[in-house]
Amino acid sequence: MRIIHAVDCSIQDYHGVSTYMHELIVSSENRGDEVLVLCNTPVYKSNLRPINYKGVVKEYKSVKVPGKPKFQASIRFGLTKTIHEFNPDLIWMHSIGTLCTKIAKIAKGKYNLVYTKHSFDAELWALYLNVPKPFQWILNRSADAFEKTIADASSFFVYHIRDIKKVENKSYFNKFLQFNPPIQSRYFENRSEKPLEKNKLTFGFCGRCELDKGIEDTYVGLTMFKEKHPEIEIEFYMIGDGPVAKTLPAKYPSISTTVTGYISDVIPYLDKLDGFILSSKHETTSLSSLEAFSRGIPVFSLPIGYLSELKDIENFYLFKNNNELVAMLEKVFLEEKKSRKIPPANMLSKLTISYPDLLETVIRKVKEKNNSLSATVGH
Repeated sequence: MRIIHAVDCSIQDYHGVSTYMHELIVSSENRGDEVLVLCNTPVYKSNLRPINYKGVVKEYKSVKVPGKPKFQASIRFGLTKTIHEFNPDLIWMHSIGTLCTKIAKIAKGKYNLVYTKHSFDAELWALYLNVPKPFQWILNRSADAFEKTIADASSFFVYHIRDIKKVENKSYFNKFLQFNPPIQSRYFENRSEKPLEKNKLTFGFCGRCELDKGIEDTYVGLTMFKEKHPEIEIEFYMIGDGPVAKTLPAKYPSISTTVTGYISDVIPYLDKLDGFILSSKHETTSLSSLEAFSRGIPVFSLPIGYLSELKDIENFYLFKNNNELVAMLEKVFLEEKKSRKIPPANMLSKLTISYPDLLETVIRKVKEKNNSLSATVGH
């Protein structure tokens, strides 16, 4: 197949969406597909992700909102010609910015489109633009308008969440198809147990360390725990890089922090942890949390998206605020003294899907959709 992947950021930036795309592209090339990537130029000019596949990458220059590098408006000269010359069997979009919305308009009725919903976009926009709550309805309307344009052109949305409360009121609700979130197979290899150390607990977060990840809330919670239990040393690993990685360690000196910067293999650092904490409020899923869980690490998360559905699962704990987080940490590590265990294989199979299986499933769904449309037209 000839597949286009498109996103309103750079494929060379280090964050969850580009990681997701890289894995799908590699899976496509292992199938023998031909891949074209349409994206923006990189925001971060240093420490760029290498391109490790044969697919062609076409970048479009973009205009950034001052001081807000996540918000880019791409300059899309020649986009229509590029798409038609490639003549894709499938276009897979990963954002609802200006680039992907334009692609949807070009491709509507001509090519098969699917879209992965990675976040609740309006909430992210409000966070980064510091928009007061009374005016956030404007962003919600804008996000809905962008998404509606993409929905009109798409066969369906890939949505890694079963709880559909945040989308069930949309007019295009029937476009959402639930898929388990994918994890790389290497996270299931060479796992081992880790006993607790006396008077020391090691926690961490993995991913791009930016404002929307809520990492400062994690620091606040750990500081509260430390104040109640001063005899316990707290070490925190920020496995990744980003703006808050440079500011938070100095702001919270009672927490011993290690910032790894970007690393290609996070598993050795994950395996140092007694617990993984996610304080993000705006994701539909968190691959880093599921990757930590797959290593047997207890995960503590705010009830966001897909993660909010993981109830009554051993080693997975949902908290609504830092008081609840502190109480959970006390129960798990001080009362029950739980150490890292390897989760059963059947539990993981219910929670995740491999990238090759996700790709094959999406392609099959698109073909089924086309066959259904052909049958309808034939009658």
